[in-house]
Amino acid sequence: NNANSSGSSSTARASSGALNRPARRGRPRQHEDGNFVPSTSRISTLPATPSPSNATINWWQTAAKIDRSWILNNARLPQIGDKMVYCMHAHIAYLKKIGEKEIIFYQERPWTTKGWLPDWDCLLCNIVSIKYELPFKAEHKVSLNAAKNYGTLIKYKLVAICQPSLNEATGAFFNPTSTWTNIRKKYSFEVVLHQGKDALLPEFLIHEAVFETNPPANLRPGMRVFCPLMTHGIEAQPGLPDDALLNGIIQDVSSLRGVGRIRIQWEHNPASISELYPWQVHVHGSPNRPPFLYELKSNVTKEVSNSIAMRLDNIAKTKPCASAFKSPVDFKVFKDYLSIVPLPMDLRTITNRCRTGFYRSIDQIKLDLDLIRVDCHLYNPPAHTINKTVENLYKLTVQALKPTKRKANAAPSHNTPKKQKTC
Repeated sequence: NNANSSGSSSTARASSGALNRPARRGRPRQHEDGNFVPSTSRISTLPATPSPSNATINWWQTAAKIDRSWILNNARLPQIGDKMVYCMHAHIAYLKKIGEKEIIFYQERPWTTKGWLPDWDCLLCNIVSIKYELPFKAEHKVSLNAAKNYGTLIKYKLVAICQPSLNEATGAFFNPTSTWTNIRKKYSFEVVLHQGKDALLPEFLIHEAVFETNPPANLRPGMRVFCPLMTHGIEAQPGLPDDALLNGIIQDVSSLRGVGRIRIQWEHNPASISELYPWQVHVHGSPNRPPFLYELKSNVTKEVSNSIAMRLDNIAKTKPCASAFKSPVDFKVFKDYLSIVPLPMDLRTITNRCRTGFYRSIDQIKLDLDLIRVDCHLYNPPAHTINKTVENLYKLTVQALKPTKRKANAAPSHNTPKKQKTC
């Protein structure tokens, strides 16, 4: 178990060291009445406990169906340090759409919070923190079959930077965002993304560069555009694969306090019409890249990312404190793990992400390293020794993120006078 994420399993995996000893269990066994059995170091010395109830087993199986892959495999999701444009009207439509699916989740509504101004229809923001949460709890009694429709939630904390200046004549805001007005008073708020199509290309939280690909003023009726079928706001299209690209003709363009909306008639089915936002579509023949293929700005070079991967890999191979966290948790052994931990993380996953250019900031790498620690404390009891182990690992791995000092290329000249010692 890769200690990881949950501290995993704690120390648990027998593979955590070269010694051939019984695996340890990081989380003590629990009776059905909710009382924990005293923790011991080896499974063989644990007193016999009743088998888990059917309700408990069902909860474990249900939680295991929650989709985490959409987070682990999607490098285009917002990361710490990204500049994003938040669109309030699009968020309102998004929540209405999600609500129809009866998904149990946290519906943050920033526009209802104290300090929100009426003219904040769009805001340019920095992402400063990210948290992961399960979409439901055991008491919600979600069926095993329905669980596959749910995914771990991502909660983003954003700090507003500036807002657009409206053109009173046209109602459209000025682009680029560099012309927007700075917000004097610091304001932060939270939003939540959900799994699947609704999160891959959400219309209310858009990368700054993508937002500027198609300003509303550049779109006119009659233009031919295209976008992926997975784009949020498009109804299911029978007979088309999920990764299909749809071509359509703009019927009309409207503006609501500077936020453009376009109605598109799809060529494959003229009876099908969708309302989308300018930043969700791409004009045929445009010199810009399509929004879904736009290269996102990264502050981590390939050289730096590979260097960090090598250092983390070395820690995983040589440091005893990393043995339980270097590879993914074995969910077949720790069957309750996914019912407690929203998003497992381990050193191997982070190292692979570094090598593939997944990360756009050092802070995002640090977030994943911290996630190993958070998962460990979440899964294991406070007094368990694995929690101290993961703290030591975290300190080591964070040090690996710091740039290394390069040695001088040439040796000192023999003619260089030696420094005199001073008292």
